[in-house]
Amino acid sequence: MGIFFEKFCRENPNEIHIIQLDNATIHTAKKLKVPNNIILLFQPPTCGQVLCCPEINPIERLWEYVKYRLRSLWFTDLDDVKDKVAQIFNSLSTDIIIS
Repeated sequence: MGIFFEKFCRENPNEIHIIQLDNATIHTAKKLKVPNNIILLFQPPTCGQVLCCPEINPIERLWEYVKYRLRSLWFTDLDDVKDKVAQIFNSLSTDIIIS
């Protein structure tokens, strides 16, 4: 994570960045050096296996979109599922991603 922060800041030195993270140990390590232009925003803890506030996790909304498009399809094997998910991702417009 520290290496990622270093490279990210080198490529984006003039902006402030807010990075959303879960509460994984690597993200909360006390020795992790967070550059001054990065603000870490931690998700709330989970309720059992479920995130209490999925609306703040943008990937959840994307997966909702993908699952909606997969719900009525039949697949022959895992590769078939992967191919269809890739097709959906590749067809996403900027407007859909932003929304």
